[in-house]
Amino acid sequence: MLALKDLPADPPLQQTGMFAPHAHPSEGALRMLGIPTAFSRTPGSVRRPAPTLGQHTVEDLAREWAGG
Repeated sequence: MLALKDLPADPPLQQTGMFAPHAHPSEGALRMLGIPTAFSRTPGSVRRPAPTLGQHTVEDLAREWAGG
């Protein structure tokens, strides 16, 4: 059984593209979880990084205060 930190180096997972490199605006180069399934007509992709802590808080609270 592999440890979590060893998963990105596992050859089968590398071949499937399970982990994809991504440039994060504040964190630099990251290896993110890719798309776990592949569909021929609707291929998925990682288009943007995860938000930073609190990045959308103001927008979410404003939407909540406005009634959703």
